[in-house]
Amino acid sequence: MANRLRDFTMSDPIFTDTNIFVYQQSAHPDFGPDCRDFLDRVERNNVQALTTDVVINETTYIIQIQRAANLLGTLNRSVIHARMAADVVLAAECWLAAEQFLNLLSALQHGGLTVIDVELRHYYDACTIGRQFQLFVSDATHVVICQHLGIEHIAGNDVDLERVPFLTRWEPKLLKKSKEA
Repeated sequence: MANRLRDFTMSDPIFTDTNIFVYQQSAHPDFGPDCRDFLDRVERNNVQALTTDVVINETTYIIQIQRAANLLGTLNRSVIHARMAADVVLAAECWLAAEQFLNLLSALQHGGLTVIDVELRHYYDACTIGRQFQLFVSDATHVVICQHLGIEHIAGNDVDLERVPFLTRWEPKLLKKSKEA
């Protein structure tokens, strides 16, 4: 069972997964507020966070796809990819979304965010970790980086990471609405 991301106040470093950035950038109605609060604390250097170039790549791609999907009114990736290649205005909008994310990363790096480069050796180690904990490559790579750096906390909404016994997962959650009498 994961802990609430908003409650993370430890001085220990925490790995930040793709969906935290995506929820913040897309102003997700359910998870965006917790992610925004968490990343604000990173920016103020109250939280020491780490992420990787893999997460940056994944997040940038997802943000671009989301922007195109919103503008085109479709989730069909084939349509999105075809229109992106043919429509210079759409492409510019998608790249604007990417630049906005990169500006956020820059601000976070001036605070408490460190970006780690994933190397080929990490992918080899991810093969072992992926098999051991039944994870796909991106999550296995995140686990390898955490293992190599001695990180015990991960911010993310991916329940697959619950299978990794040395990681404590911190997820964005909704505030529970109290029942009125």
